[in-house]
Amino acid sequence: MKYPLNRPMTGDGMWCRVCGCTQQNACPEGCGWVQEPSYTFEVMGPLCTACAGTPNDLAFIARLVAKLLEAKPLRAITRKRLGLILLAAARRGEERASKERQD
Repeated sequence: MKYPLNRPMTGDGMWCRVCGCTQQNACPEGCGWVQEPSYTFEVMGPLCTACAGTPNDLAFIARLVAKLLEAKPLRAITRKRLGLILLAAARRGEERASKERQD
C-alpha cells in the first residue's frame, strides 16, 4: 500500500499522511487535524481525525517503524522516539475503539 492513499491537491497546504485530504479538500465525512506531539508530527506529518486510529493509520505506523528499525546503528533517541510513536498510535486506536463502542 502506498501512502497517502489519495493524491493530495497541490497548493492546498498540509495534507493527511494517510488519506491525503487537505484543509480545502476534506474527507467526505468531515475531518479536522489531530493535535499530535511534536516528536510524532516531525517524523510523520499531519493526520486527520477521520484517519486517526484506523487500520490504515496503524499500518502506516508499522511501515514507518520497520523502516526506522532497519537504520543502523539505532541511536538511543531513535529508540525513544519509536516508543513514543507506538504509544501515540495505540492511544489513537483505543480512543477510536472506545468512541465506536459508545455509538
